[in-house]
Amino acid sequence: MGDFAKIAGICLCAALLGAVLDRRDRALSMAIGLLCCAGALIACIRTLRPAVRFFEDLRELSNLDEALFSPMIKTVGIGVVTQISSAVCTDCGQRAMAKTAEVCGICASVLIGLPLLQSALEIIRRMMGQ
Repeated sequence: MGDFAKIAGICLCAALLGAVLDRRDRALSMAIGLLCCAGALIACIRTLRPAVRFFEDLRELSNLDEALFSPMIKTVGIGVVTQISSAVCTDCGQRAMAKTAEVCGICASVLIGLPLLQSALEIIRRMMGQ
């Protein structure tokens, strides 16, 4: 939990620095924000390694097929990337681009989840004797 507090503290410091620089050099302010986001994501991913190992162990113990388990993890990743890219676009004043990023994230999530829906449909067909 302490790592996440450090990450949040760094983000707050970068946001304050960005706000101070924003009046003088908007491009530099945006670059600081993007670098901070990238660094925070890398640190967050490293911090979550034990959770990733847990989900891998859970998948192995449950004998779930990788094709059924992996879309859930990928969808979470798509959601995170979509939210951050949308926020960055909004910060840059590009609201239409932010909404486009959100729609693309939704489409990607649907496509990633399609194998799950196909498996569910196949189970329903078998239950109905087709």
